[in-house]
Amino acid sequence: MREIESTAKRLTALLSGALLVVLLAGAANAAKYFTVTTEQSNLTYQTGSSVLPILGNLPTSYGGTPALRWRPQGSPIITGTGTNPVSLTIPPGLISFQPSAPAILPVPSLPSYIQFTTGLAAYAPNGSAATFKPGAKTSRPANFSWCPGASANPACTTVLAGGSQGSMSAIIKYQSGLSGPQYGGTMKILNTGPFQWFTVEATLPTYKVRLHGNSEPDTLAAGPGYSNYVYASAGSDPIFNSPPFVPTPYLAYNIITDPGTPVSSAPGQAANGWGMPFTTGTVYIKVPWYPGPFLTITGMGADNRTPAGAGNISMVAGGMLSNTGITVPQLVTFTINVPEAEEVSMFAAGVGLLGLIGLVRRRASA
Repeated sequence: MREIESTAKRLTALLSGALLVVLLAGAANAAKYFTVTTEQSNLTYQTGSSVLPILGNLPTSYGGTPALRWRPQGSPIITGTGTNPVSLTIPPGLISFQPSAPAILPVPSLPSYIQFTTGLAAYAPNGSAATFKPGAKTSRPANFSWCPGASANPACTTVLAGGSQGSMSAIIKYQSGLSGPQYGGTMKILNTGPFQWFTVEATLPTYKVRLHGNSEPDTLAAGPGYSNYVYASAGSDPIFNSPPFVPTPYLAYNIITDPGTPVSSAPGQAANGWGMPFTTGTVYIKVPWYPGPFLTITGMGADNRTPAGAGNISMVAGGMLSNTGITVPQLVTFTINVPEAEEVSMFAAGVGLLGLIGLVRRRASA
């Protein structure tokens, strides 16, 4: 009887120690669940000088709808772990938005480009959950410079192509934040819907325009290492004779709403795209541009959350697209705003151990 009682006391002491360890571990590694705020969370996609999505024709003074952003729908929940800064796991489809109608916008800044039509939907993360976390990334350095096809990657030095600097004039630079840990990760973004543009095919003897683009799904900014590469094969582009231009609210600019029936077609051009990871640091992208000689776009992320993970975090991902003879810089910005989390730690396990200790003590005293 004394041996049974002694064993029970030793077991009680061990379980008490285990309970302490579990509760301490739970305090440090508690799972946190954040309800994402819809109004302050969004995704934007800058391609060249345009920021997508654009919904409805601008300007608003003429009855148009201002540019809106892809936002979370409902009250989605994301998971956080760790502390200061909290790592985030984003379930598929946090961003899921389809515009009700496309927008048709003139393009006065590029020669031979007439207009583009955009009605892109966004779904992200696509396929699987995305995890953003602090600390060094084994797939890439915190700071790097990348050029398409450059043997000097991840340390190319110039936007100009040639030699070790790559096969295409373009450069993407990543610079980690000046304070705090390196923070970021990768996320696949699925875009579907129309993104098409007209260019001038000929002026004499007949004015002709060509329609580029299609509505096939595409992915952006997946970047598992330095770069995620996406290739879209060439199709064919319809060509139209003398389409009618109709007046719009865009002052001196008119647009094509119905080009009529194609009179011929021409081989399209393949598209090559590169997407990089998300970061709270700074992204810098430079490509040749008209009237040039270059266009540079930059983005900077920021983590303004509390040590518990509440607040606002913004991450940026750079990329570029080469199509129809030009290279277009791309920048995706992902912003999440969350209130204080609801913690689900190891408390339940601790309660279970307390019950077990009580049972052992009762049996020992029986």
